[in-house]
Amino acid sequence: MASKPQPPPRRRRRTEETDVNTEIERLARENERLRRQVRALQHLREAVYRDSVTGLRNRRYFEERLDEEVRRLSRNPDRVGSLLLVDVDDFKQINDEHGHMVGDGVLREVALIMGETLRLEDVCCRFGGDEFVVILPETGAEGAARVVARLTEALDHRNRTAAFSLYLSVGHSTWPTDGIDAHALLSAADRDMYASKRNGKRARTPVPPAPRLTLV
Repeated sequence: MASKPQPPPRRRRRTEETDVNTEIERLARENERLRRQVRALQHLREAVYRDSVTGLRNRRYFEERLDEEVRRLSRNPDRVGSLLLVDVDDFKQINDEHGHMVGDGVLREVALIMGETLRLEDVCCRFGGDEFVVILPETGAEGAARVVARLTEALDHRNRTAAFSLYLSVGHSTWPTDGIDAHALLSAADRDMYASKRNGKRARTPVPPAPRLTLV
């Protein structure tokens, strides 16, 4: 039986090159599709963890990061870490007297000041309403006091041309002194923050006591 005639070598090469090019184009299209899918997922993740008013990370992100920080500290018991809970005093009154647009502007201003004051490794999030939270890695009580002192200085600087003064109450907790899990640390900071409100809405710091925080 006669064998099937084969195409000339040159034609075979052209056919093989065409097949390779077709496969490359297919893979390129698939790669672009996957890239678009990854970008969409990244945008979705960003929306899930981002506060739309201030641009900060939100409560969901904070809770996950705090759990991570507690696990890290638990593996390294000789390390320390602190938490700040910051509340904008009389925020409802600001909204009532000046409107919600001004209120949102105040929240954005607080977020901006905190972002300019904190270190790159610190994690600042909007906790909800008029409250913010800050995770301070590798920071003990005295270090937390210095952070609040820097925040106080930044706020006082802005207050010099303020149309009205804004006050913040700050609560603090440190691992492991005030708790060894996320709930205990947040509860301790919350108690400390409300204690500062009862004492005249003055910012509370471990050492030394900080002056009242003001903001334009």
